[in-house]
Amino acid sequence: MTFYRGSWCPYCNLQLNAYREILGELEQEDVRLVAVSPMTPDNSLSFSEKLELPFTVLSDLGAEVAARYGLVFIVEGAYRDAHQAGGVELPQLNGDESGRLPASATFIIDRDRTVRFADVRGDYRWRLEPSALLAAVREFSAAAVAEL
Repeated sequence: MTFYRGSWCPYCNLQLNAYREILGELEQEDVRLVAVSPMTPDNSLSFSEKLELPFTVLSDLGAEVAARYGLVFIVEGAYRDAHQAGGVELPQLNGDESGRLPASATFIIDRDRTVRFADVRGDYRWRLEPSALLAAVREFSAAAVAEL
């Protein structure tokens, strides 16, 4: 599960496109990729269709799930003004006035809902590389097989 800020974020788009490139390898490891943002369902669907994303894209209205993972920050003041000046209208995209966004984060969660791997970035420009995600998935898969 990977959290992203929204369709307006070029770094998020690069990351999701990079993850698309390794989707076949993830599926070979019996992994399903899910991307989550605070955008409304309509905006998430439009974004998913526009980028032709072949994995599940979910809406986390109000960033409630992101908050449970401790990922939420509030866009306010000059930061909110800069978003608006750049044409990013978070209230329209996210369907609320909260200004809540998730930090960039990727988790590997097993079937028992146990988080086996977490990568959380405080700087939105830096993301987990696809090769690092694959390595973590393979490490977890090998450990799970060893437990059998």
